[in-house]
Amino acid sequence: MVLLLGPLTRYIPKAALAGLLVFVMELRPRTPYLRPALGTGFIGAFTTFSSLATATDQLLAHGHPGLAIGYAFGSLFGGIAAAGFGLFAARSLTAMRHRVPTAAASR
Repeated sequence: MVLLLGPLTRYIPKAALAGLLVFVMELRPRTPYLRPALGTGFIGAFTTFSSLATATDQLLAHGHPGLAIGYAFGSLFGGIAAAGFGLFAARSLTAMRHRVPTAAASR
């Protein structure tokens, strides 16, 4: 179980960073190189698919197919959920900062 927690605690937060990066790239002028450099280069350096594949393979090799499948799908869907959360959080925080006060709030 420790084998699963280590990589998951590294992958999931970094997927949230990737979601934040998507939002930041929406705000900045588009350049053809900045998004791939930051997303694939910077964040991608922390989370590699080969690590996921190796951990899954090790679980299978040691006779834990259920854990291997759970780990692979947990990493995949956990990463997607974390990236979505990062994007949602960034958009929500920005919307809160730029919210126009209503007449009822100014009383």
